[in-house]
Amino acid sequence: MIYGIKISKPGYDVKTADLKDLVLSSEKNLFKIKNTANFSLVVSGGTGQTIINHNLGYAPTVLVYMETKPGNGQRSRLCFERDGTQAYACVTPTQLIIFPGSVYSDGTYNGRYYIFHDPIE
Repeated sequence: MIYGIKISKPGYDVKTADLKDLVLSSEKNLFKIKNTANFSLVVSGGTGQTIINHNLGYAPTVLVYMETKPGNGQRSRLCFERDGTQAYACVTPTQLIIFPGSVYSDGTYNGRYYIFHDPIE
């Protein structure tokens, strides 16, 4: 007998549903949060960075959200590709580094990050 946890979508029998029809299954890889916290990024003269040490020894999966304007409380998810205009994040085996893009004016931007135990594959 196989043991685990399954929750099916409405209208599907949990005993016979495919994985795609489940809301939760212990057969799927579920992201496990290692660390989450708020951060501030100070932009001055178009430059700045925030460094968060995670010391996992591998590049973990991360999500980063940051304000679009200083203090406005509206956050958007950062990308991980540098195009020069948008804020972006870089993850290494020991650190998460957050950079502003050229469209970010001087000020203090607040955000939140999530570092997962799962490595980037």
